[in-house]
Amino acid sequence: MDHSVIDAVQQLHVQLVSLYDDLDSVENQDFFNSLCTSCKRIEEICEEDADVALGTILLKGSANYSVTHAINCAIVCEVIGKRLEWPFDKRLPLLAAALTMNLGMYALQNKLSEQSKALTLKEQKLVKSHTRKSFLLLREKGIANSTWLDTVLHHHECLDGSGYPDKLRQEKISMPCRVLALVDAYTAGIAPRKYRDGLAPDRVLNNLFKQKGKFDTRLGTVFLSGIGIYPPGTQIKLESGEMGVIVRSSQDVKKPVIKILTDASGQEVSGGEERESYEIDQVIPLGIKDPDVDLRQVWGGESDGNVPESMLSTLQQGPSEEELRQAFKVIQGVNIPAFP
Repeated sequence: MDHSVIDAVQQLHVQLVSLYDDLDSVENQDFFNSLCTSCKRIEEICEEDADVALGTILLKGSANYSVTHAINCAIVCEVIGKRLEWPFDKRLPLLAAALTMNLGMYALQNKLSEQSKALTLKEQKLVKSHTRKSFLLLREKGIANSTWLDTVLHHHECLDGSGYPDKLRQEKISMPCRVLALVDAYTAGIAPRKYRDGLAPDRVLNNLFKQKGKFDTRLGTVFLSGIGIYPPGTQIKLESGEMGVIVRSSQDVKKPVIKILTDASGQEVSGGEERESYEIDQVIPLGIKDPDVDLRQVWGGESDGNVPESMLSTLQQGPSEEELRQAFKVIQGVNIPAFP
């Protein structure tokens, strides 16, 4: 299998670390060009293989949490934006916002990601100031796109007015802000911290949509159709004792395609059988001490990376809107309105 998606994500990480580490010395036009190029690369990565792109979120780690989180958010935003049928010129400022939303606390975010104790009051205040600092930094760098700037400034606003920095409510919060708020919280939840392992993806979704009035519940079915309850990269222990990794979606949103990596005795399985029929025993969250799963083993190895013929019609059809609603009701426990 062509591993260009995996390599491209890794290369993008290196490029953004270099850009952000030397931000003060980067000319405004070079900064703008680099960000636009990075956004275009995210689009190309997801177009080539969105499943592998999503899989890198759960199956890779990095010493630079801030850049890793930014790329993870941009990948999910691209998938969601396409599900919303936004053209690229509308997705572009959303991707740019995802990549730059935390520039105002770049060093602090990396420091806090390594911290095992609770944030002090001073640190909490600094964190809450990051949206405005990021906004101002982008303005200083010559960024003038209103959607990009607004999304960075207001990606922590909540529909009930409890967010920051301006305590906006309901219709005052743009759709790009609503998307990024959800994506930011989701990717942060599944990521491990020094003081805890990451949370299982299904648990994160459950937690987010139980917070009444915080996030736009209409995005629930869109999120499920693009990302799934168990997105690619999710590690699963089956009732059979086998271990595997989700590699792609299927018509049943609750049972995406899994690739078996080890048998019930813990021995590595050569070739990695892919299945749609199985019973889940446990979803394994990303742990702070867990070794990275070899992405090339999951989406490559002895397989040619092609989808088995028996699965093609199912994958092309995908789950229906009603099936997504029912799956989302299981997560949230309430009825979900249709997205206009």
